[in-house]
Amino acid sequence: MVPMTSKEHDSFAASTQFITHTTGRMLAGLNLTSTPIDTKGYESLLGVIDTTIKDSFDLYYGFYRDNYNSKSEIQRLEDSLRDLRMKLEEEERNDQDQ
Repeated sequence: MVPMTSKEHDSFAASTQFITHTTGRMLAGLNLTSTPIDTKGYESLLGVIDTTIKDSFDLYYGFYRDNYNSKSEIQRLEDSLRDLRMKLEEEERNDQDQ
């Protein structure tokens, strides 16, 4: 057992379990499948999908409902995806200007 406060535990759980399950469920929504040229990274992502979708949605919802950090983690994911997309679009504009 690792000594920590309940608040520390919730923070770690939100940034590990909740992020893992959210990522796995998001990727599962893409219906990704194995291909003949899978990279190790892609195989790892398929593993995350496989692991997380085996757990019930009720368990996932419990992570969301019972951990006040979960909503902020979703916001961080959304912000990160938006920022990444903006960077890609900026690079694309730069390519077109050349």
